[in-house]
Amino acid sequence: MNIRLVKPSLSNKADVEAFVDETLTHDKTNHVPGAGGVELYDSYTEWVDARNDLEQNERVPVGKVPASQYIAVNTAGRVVGFIQLRHSLNEYLLNEGGHIGYSVRPSERRKGYATQMLRLCLVEARLLGIKNILVTCDVDNVGSEKTAVANGGVFENIFDGGNGPAKKRFWIST
Repeated sequence: MNIRLVKPSLSNKADVEAFVDETLTHDKTNHVPGAGGVELYDSYTEWVDARNDLEQNERVPVGKVPASQYIAVNTAGRVVGFIQLRHSLNEYLLNEGGHIGYSVRPSERRKGYATQMLRLCLVEARLLGIKNILVTCDVDNVGSEKTAVANGGVFENIFDGGNGPAKKRFWIST
């Protein structure tokens, strides 16, 4: 059950699009966590270009921060997850979003991928010089809480901004 993190590219377009469709349908939502808003773009190429701009700190939209976007791929080459590493925190991210957001493909959940994805992303954070990582999750998201703790997450507090579910906040040293 090994995975690797890769950058979005045109070579994984079809599988990324299938992942997005599966997630939106299964979760009955209009958002894919940790995917950098992939569901909002008119084309896959536009999304890839926007992710590259964010990583290079070019054309960062108001309210956003530089970030590295990764796709988790299993040994069979299947896209099993998205994970985004934000290089810094703005007020929203400090309170609710954290440095890292992620999601696992619905048909691949409960296989340990999230724990592996976060572990690999922490290595990337260390390479960028980020010493302490904030990971947040909804208070009722036991799976994400276990993922944070399994990677050394230390519970700090619960933040309730009143605009959605309250968030548990965990700090992880890289």
